[in-house]
Amino acid sequence: MVRDDRKGLTPEEEVALMPEVRAAEERLHRPNMTPLQKHVLYFDTDNDGQVSMRDIYRGCRNMGMNIPLAVFNAVVICLTLHWVTRQHIWDRPWLFDVTHAAWAKHGSDTDIYERTGDFNEGRFEAFCKRWDPNNTGYFTWPTLWRRIKEDRDMLDVFGWSAAFLEWSMLYLIAAEPCKGLSRDTVRKCYDGTLFLDLQKRHLIRQRERAHRAEAAKAELAKTK
Repeated sequence: MVRDDRKGLTPEEEVALMPEVRAAEERLHRPNMTPLQKHVLYFDTDNDGQVSMRDIYRGCRNMGMNIPLAVFNAVVICLTLHWVTRQHIWDRPWLFDVTHAAWAKHGSDTDIYERTGDFNEGRFEAFCKRWDPNNTGYFTWPTLWRRIKEDRDMLDVFGWSAAFLEWSMLYLIAAEPCKGLSRDTVRKCYDGTLFLDLQKRHLIRQRERAHRAEAAKAELAKTK
């Protein structure tokens, strides 16, 4: 239960008590779900098993994305991937069905997701060995761009376009300055826990700014 009096708590402790954070943690730890389903479940904030354009927008904003970027993600993902998860195209094609998340797997990807939506550890390790041969623990954008080009199926325009957008967005929101995407970051993206980490980081920054503002206000009051 969230305390009413949060004085003395660090920003990290405050964020851990927030209802929206605890709800996201519960979704990502739901049993009998594949990693791909959990990747999608982060955005299912109303727990109805369907992810709408509004859900995606809200999830992106929770991670700290600005409004234009969140709108872009919501529109593109909804228009390109939602309809393939429906049993019938005419059955609410604007909603992503979490149950059939594996149906949204596309070509020209890493194949780390299996056809069932499960995470293939061996393929992930092979991916890391191939694209991080020096074992730095990071993937730079030139390296990822080369992966996209070399592994694409030229006849599968949709697949390699989706791969480009996915890696571009991941790099934009989660890469470390002067380093790139860490292996741990890429791994967490596959089961959705990265999205929760980004949300927590965004909220912690907000709380830190609030704490600094409160401290400055208190110091100002002392001088009066």
